[in-house]
Order: sequence, then structure tokens, then C-alpha cells
Amino acid sequence: MSRKAEARVGGVSVPYLGGDLVNQRIQRTLEVMAARLGLLGVLADPRMSIPELVSLQGVGGSDYKPLRILLPEGTWSFDAAGVTVARDKIQFEAVGGGYTVFQRTAVTTTGPLLTLAGEDCRIVGVRFEDASTTDYALSFADFGTSRTKQCKVVGCWFQDCWRAIHSASAAARIVDNVIFAQRDTTYQIRLTAGLLSVVQGTVSLSSTGLTVIYADDAVTKSTFLGNTCHGNLVTFVLDYKTTGATLNVQAANVGTVNAR
Repeated sequence: MSRKAEARVGGVSVPYLGGDLVNQRIQRTLEVMAARLGLLGVLADPRMSIPELVSLQGVGGSDYKPLRILLPEGTWSFDAAGVTVARDKIQFEAVGGGYTVFQRTAVTTTGPLLTLAGEDCRIVGVRFEDASTTDYALSFADFGTSRTKQCKVVGCWFQDCWRAIHSASAAARIVDNVIFAQRDTTYQIRLTAGLLSVVQGTVSLSSTGLTVIYADDAVTKSTFLGNTCHGNLVTFVLDYKTTGATLNVQAANVGTVNAR
């Protein structure tokens, strides 16, 4: 079947999208449900920029439902400056099964590819391809300290980047992400501030870089659990203790843990 062919789901014609067949069916179903019910959120199109998608509904905030942006198969292109999303309760959820790509081809850049600077945001299942030689692929900033407002990056792939993830926020959850390759030789994930964060299930396949996860001295009350490092990569955890109100805890990490 060519990409121009159509299938019928629930009596509605939708285009054939290519890629994985299971993901095609899921995406078609989402399109139909979104069109009929308007309940799932915004079904994105790669021809629309991230700022355009974020501006589609509401103003966000604690008194509003989240704006859920469903990302199908396709590539979203970012410029050298990247994009900052400064709204609360924004949820990017890929439904393309690894074929949803955030890409930046610029080598000289002036900011992270994507910065999430609101409370209660999340990004799920996106593949990052970033050619920058100085900036992170994904950055968190200015999140609230309440555990009910944790912002998350879950199940993302960092196919190519300078560094993968930066968090200067409290209550961040960095869970089940895979780092294939990065160009920096110091860190892959860095936490520079905040408390009540969780970094769990990271798999680093890159042999470049001395440290997979690095927590600065300002990071407290955080947990580092079940992260796996390739080769001689080292996981750094601040003030590793098993007890203490302001200290951090690590467990079941594969790789050397350095407790400063």
C-alpha cells in the first residue's frame, strides 16, 4: 500500500502513514477519536511548529486541564536558538513508536533544543537528534517543588546530542530514557538545582563522557535508581547516604557511584 492510500477506521477515511503497522493503527484510531470526541487533545502535524501547537488551547495553569499534544510519526525541525515552552501543564506524547523526531541540524546554537519552563509538564517517547556542540537537547527550568506537580521526561531516545538532559527544577522525573551518543566528554544528564527529583532506568549506550548522571551540590532529597552505564562511564550522586532528611539516595545502579 502506498503512502497515498487510505484506510477506513470507524467509517472515517484516514491516510496511510508508513512505518510500523501497529503504530499506524494506533495513530489512525487516535485521529478518529480526536476528530469525533475532541477529548484526547491536539493531534499534531509536523508542518506545525511547537510554538504553534502550544498556543492552540487555553492558558494552562493549576486550574486548567493539561494541554495534551499527540505527536504522530514525523520530524519537527528546530532552529539554532531552540524553543522554550513557558506554559504550565503541557504534555507532549509521541504515538509514533520511535518515529517521532525532534531534530536540529545547526552545529552552532544559542540554547537547548527544547526547554520546558512550566509546572506539571511532560514529554514522552520522543527521539532527539541534535547536532549542537554546546547546548543540551532537553532542559527543565522553574518547576514547582510539590510532588504533585512533577514534570517528566519518560521513554525518550537521545540518538545524537551534545548533552542529553539538564534539570534546574524541583520534583523532576527522568525515567526510562536511552542515550545512544553524545559529544560532550563530561556529562550526559546533569541536575544543577532542585530537590525531590528521580532519575531512574537511564540506559547509556555511549562510551563517550566521564559521567552519565551528575548532581550538583545544590541537589537534595533526590533518588537515583537502576541506571545502567556503558563501559567506564561513572554515575555521580551527591552525598550518598541511606538516611538523612536532606541527603540523596542511590540504589541498583550499574556503573561506579561516586558519593561526594
